[in-house]
Amino acid sequence: MIKWALKLSEFNIEWEHRPGIQNVVEDLLSRNPIGNLDGSQILCASVQALSLNSREQLIREGHLGKRKTYLKLHDLCYFLYMRKYIFEYVSTCDRCQKFNYKNALPAGRLIPIVSNYPNEIVTLDLLGPYPASRPERYRFILVINNHFTNWSELIPLRKTSAQSIAIAFFENYISRYGAPISLISDNGPQFISGAFEHLSHMLDIKHIKKTTYRPQANLTERVNRTLV
Repeated sequence: MIKWALKLSEFNIEWEHRPGIQNVVEDLLSRNPIGNLDGSQILCASVQALSLNSREQLIREGHLGKRKTYLKLHDLCYFLYMRKYIFEYVSTCDRCQKFNYKNALPAGRLIPIVSNYPNEIVTLDLLGPYPASRPERYRFILVINNHFTNWSELIPLRKTSAQSIAIAFFENYISRYGAPISLISDNGPQFISGAFEHLSHMLDIKHIKKTTYRPQANLTERVNRTLV
């Protein structure tokens, strides 16, 4: 206040009183009520667990998850680090661990991909774009891998449309080694397109799309790491 008084003393001003009812903005900032907790609502450490576990309503309804339990007790009491304490307590509650039913189905056993002879399983993937080569202007690489022999074919491509990939796969691999029994690829738009599915159906190839975000399911990813 002294600094304000010294600053205002530099000006020739006339003081005028304004009733608080007309000074709405300033009153909102300076007279906004601050909520106070009754002493009975603040619990000491010795009764925190008792409050959380023995409230009649919570015993009747059970722990309805971390957030709902916190909101229920928040209106009744308060103690230091209340939110953290409740979250940890519910996570380790013995009764919840015993009776909380998991709706999700248990994960199935992982089954490795096994091929028994050459050209039974072939994997595909794309690399690129890279700086265009000269004079052909190739910017992508179609990687074809024989799962049984681990033999890889690298086919340069100018573009990655479904039609260009299907033609490259047919002309550079199928025409030389024959159609594979199964074909594994990722879920890229080129491999799940109608043109590629038509090629698989026409040659009676079983097209398998690997699980998203699991590169281990496609052996070509290991070849890609060697190439890159």
